[in-house]
Formats: sequence, structure tokens, C-alpha cells
Amino acid sequence: MEQTNGVILIPALELRNGSGHLARMIRLHMELENSLLYIPHTMQENLQKQFPELKECRSIGDLEEPNLPAPELYVIDMPEIEYSYLMKLKERAPVVAVDLGGEGRSYADYLLDTLPYPGTRHHRKYFGNGKASYPSLPRIPGLGALSSFVNGEAANFYDPGLLRPKPAGSENTSVRRSADRKSEEQGLENILVSFGGSDPGNLTRSFVNLLQTHEFLRSVTGSIIYPRRLKDSALPDLPRGWSWMEPVDDLSTRFPRYDLLICAYGLSAWEAQFSGLPVLILDASDYHRRLSVLSGFLSVPPDSLETAADQLRFPALREQLRSQADRVAAIPASSLGETIRSIRPHGNSCCPCCGNMGPNPIISRSRNRSYSACSRCGTVYLFRVTSDSFTYDESYFFSQYREQYGKTYIEDFQHIKSMGEERLKHIQKQLHPGEEQPSILDIGCAYGPFLQAAREAGFLCSGIDISPDAVEYVNSVLQIPAQSGDISDPEFRNSFGENQFSAVTMWYVIEHFPELGDILGWIRKILKPWGIFAISTPSNRGISGRMNLSAFLQNGPEDHYSVWNPRQADELGRFYSFMLAESRSTGHHPERFPSPFSLPWLKGLSMAASRAMDLGDSFEAYFINIPEQE
Repeated sequence: MEQTNGVILIPALELRNGSGHLARMIRLHMELENSLLYIPHTMQENLQKQFPELKECRSIGDLEEPNLPAPELYVIDMPEIEYSYLMKLKERAPVVAVDLGGEGRSYADYLLDTLPYPGTRHHRKYFGNGKASYPSLPRIPGLGALSSFVNGEAANFYDPGLLRPKPAGSENTSVRRSADRKSEEQGLENILVSFGGSDPGNLTRSFVNLLQTHEFLRSVTGSIIYPRRLKDSALPDLPRGWSWMEPVDDLSTRFPRYDLLICAYGLSAWEAQFSGLPVLILDASDYHRRLSVLSGFLSVPPDSLETAADQLRFPALREQLRSQADRVAAIPASSLGETIRSIRPHGNSCCPCCGNMGPNPIISRSRNRSYSACSRCGTVYLFRVTSDSFTYDESYFFSQYREQYGKTYIEDFQHIKSMGEERLKHIQKQLHPGEEQPSILDIGCAYGPFLQAAREAGFLCSGIDISPDAVEYVNSVLQIPAQSGDISDPEFRNSFGENQFSAVTMWYVIEHFPELGDILGWIRKILKPWGIFAISTPSNRGISGRMNLSAFLQNGPEDHYSVWNPRQADELGRFYSFMLAESRSTGHHPERFPSPFSLPWLKGLSMAASRAMDLGDSFEAYFINIPEQE
């Protein structure tokens, strides 16, 4: 089922931001069925005069209307957003941000860039080097300062082709002007001038003043689109061959008639070059001039416009503008509507372990995933946009397990059991003395190798697994009581009594749950006072995470919703009144060390260093359930 319902679109509406953000959200609204466009009540009448098509839009005037259900998704299109505003949105639904800059960029759930953002890897790839300024990022328990490795400012998805919708049922025609352009000898004949629907820098007036006296500009023809706020009676006369033009909803429909667009930096500039039309940028602010230059545009301040206009008569400048247009025009066209429809959010905007809303910055992004770091407990958690479902059936333990480990789970049974025997030693060391036959519950018991080891060690055993095939094997072959169920289901959890088990274990299971708060509270409830809660899970502070945290996260399984480390486990344990009694670094991989330490003849040294410095890519944690003080 396509995700088209319940999307609320929020454009930038301030005069200083121009009208391109609103125009783009109106177009997107027309593509998405049952989406809503947010226009505050106080602005609707005025904006409908400037954008008559708003009268046909399904809009809302208050994001906090009492009867307004929480959407599936917010899509914001603005150059920056206040942190507090963004957090209010995230409390209700995930936020997809289009071309967002500023501090909010490190906190939006999903970043979609159609414009290059300075300093990101996407910007460097397409347009050379830039430098991004980082917001003040919190120190994360277990990770420390993030500025050395955070890449949350890089977009999840960058596609300048999204500036123009992909023509339905036709091939990409973005390079049409490059093929049909008039010859160089003919030069410039017709110029289009547009500084947006609002023209906050009053650049239209600056150009008109120059046009009255500039010899070359008066020798060509052109059209000037006046800002929407102006009326025809307020427009001065123009030289012969020049005319005023009313604002249009889609400026790109006018591009084929012209040889050059003079405009401010923004969506229109990119749409023009996407169509193959050369662009000269006139920017009133240093910030926009910097963005223009970093994006490869030729940008001039208003006081240098006359000099730039003088140069337009010469082939060198015109060829420079055309070369940049050709480069952008070659980018394939895409559809913003199709991209938003493909987003099916899974995961969390708040920490799945402690419920903290933030500030939890995004520390890693890719096409389908974002990872946040909780500033309170240190948990790294996943937000993904794919709809893949994960089934833990027979194939998971046989064909999929063989693909990863070279043997089936049953063939690996004795090896897994031997690891369980080692883990039981650590459990027994922490058990409260006095119990003749301690009871143990293994959550995610699979085909039961740990349960068999626990029974042989004298424990009274029970198991839970989501796979009916695995539970059947444990019951019938191992003859250990187990039941099939999902502990994320409150009804299933309620079938267990309080203070029931001496120990509860989750071996490589805890990371599979999108929500952990209720589960951790339930585990504390079913454990006896001073009982043991033991887990194993991947560690983001092993050698792989320390070498490249983002790669470690993005290469991990998509069904790992939380990623832990020993210090974070200690912080989180205390949050739920568990005391971390012991942690063990496991999963040591000397071959993952940087060269030369990964070379075969240094394997022994690297392994020793990995064990001594706790650089394993997974770890085990053994908690004690501290009883509440009466």
C-alpha cells in the first residue's frame, strides 16, 4: 500500500525566504492524495490572492487543531527551523525535511536535498569543497563528543533532479535546450528576469534602474516578472523591447523562450539550469552569494551588476554560463511526489529505551536509514523508511543462517551451546545465594542450545521464541518447556507472573525490538529481587565502530533498532533500577584492525590488544535486579 495519506506539508512562508518553497509544496500537494497543506489562518487570505491555486488545496490553519489526528509524516520545506518547533512536530510524527539548513538539520528524521548543502559529502561530490558549521551537539554517554565523527548534516538522499518532476510516460527531456540552442554567433537575444514572488532584497528595482541606462541590456529584448505584492500601476515604464510579466505558478514553462535567466539564488535558478537555460545570479546577501558560488553559479552583488552586464556582450562569459547549465541539465529528472510516496517510516523519533525526545542528534544517514544518539542514556537507535518485514521462520535459522555462517543453526548447535556454558558461569557467579534450583527464562531461545546448557547446569528452564518451528523443536526434541510469542505484545507479557525467574536472558535479541521501555520494565517485574538480567548485543564501541561508526551502523542488519555499548548499558540499567555487575567484550576481529595490525603475522598481537582494550564488536552485560527500597 502506497503511503499517501496522513502527510502534512509545511512550507516556509516568511517573506525573506521567497515563494519557491510554497510553490513546491503546492505542486507536491497536488501529487499526494489526501495530503494537507499547512497555511496559518492569519495568512490564508493574503496568500490566496498571490497564489489563487491555494483555493483548490486541502489546507489546515492550525497544526494543533483538537480534531486533527496525528499524521503519518510531516514534510517541511524551509531553509531553517527552530529546534523547539521541530521537536513539537517529532512528538507527533516523523519529519522529512526538504533542503533544510541550520541547526534543525542534525535533528530531522530524514533529510532530502534537492539543492547542494555546503560541506556535505553530496555537495563535495558534485560541486567541490565546502565547509559546514555544526550545531552544538551534546555529549552522548558511551560515545562522548560527536563532532569528530557525526555525519548527521549529510542528507539521506540527494537528487537535484527532484527540482523538476519527471515527465509522465516520456523520456528525460532536460537537455532539450542544449540540443536546440541558438548558435554562439547569434549571442543573447531574449533575457528573462525574475527575483521570486516576494523579492525580499528588492532586486527587481536594482535591475530596472540599470536597464534604463545600460547600452547592452537595452540592445536586447527581455521580460521582467514583477513581484506578486506589486500592482501594475506601480510598475515603471521599460525600454523598448522589454516588458513586464505577471507572476506565473510554474516559471519553467517560460524557459524555452529565453537565452538567459537573471535571478536570485533559489529553486528557480536550479529549475532553469535543469532545463538547460543559462543563469546569472544576483544575490543581495553574503550568505546566498556563498551558496551560489559553492553550487557553481556565477553570482554578483547588486553593486557589481553593471560590470557583469557589460561582460555579457562577450562570448567568454556566455560560454561559462552555458557550460554550467549543460552540467546541471544532464542530471536525470525525478519526481518529488514519487520519492515521498516511497517513504514508509519505521522506528523512533524518541529513544526506544528511555523515551527521551532530545536533543538526540542524528549521527549517521543513508538512503534508507537514520541513526540517532540519545543524549540521556546513550542508546543509538534506528529510523528507517523501508517497509520490509522481517520473519524469523525456518528459513531464518537454516538457509539464511548458512549464507552468513556456512552452516545451519542446528549444525552450529554445539558451538552455540558451548558459548552458553561460558555465559552460565557468569550468571551463576552473580546469582543471589540460597536458591536450590534457580529458574531461567531465555527470550529468543531459537532451537534451544542455551536452554540445554542451562538445564545441564541445574537450572529450571523456560524459553520464548517468535518462531513456532523453533519452539516445537525445543518442546518435542529437547523436552524443555517453551512457548511461541512476541514479548512486545502486552497480552503475551501479562501471562507471566511477578518475581517468577531467577534469571532472564536475551542473547542477540534485545536489538530487534523497536520499543524497549515497556519490555525492560516487564523484565524487571518478572525477575525475582536480586535476579540476573543478561544480554549480548553488537557494540558500537568495538574496533569497527571506532574505525568508522557510520559504516558500522549502516552495514548492520535493518532489524536492529538499537545499538548498544557497555557504558550506555550501565546508564540505561540504572534508569530501570538494574545494576551492571559485569560486562564482557566479545566478537573480537583482529582482521578489522587498520593496516599493518590486520596483517596475518600480527594477528596474535591485534587479538591481545582487542581483548585488553575491550575492542570486540559485541559484548555481554550482566545486570542485577535491585529491589525497591521499602
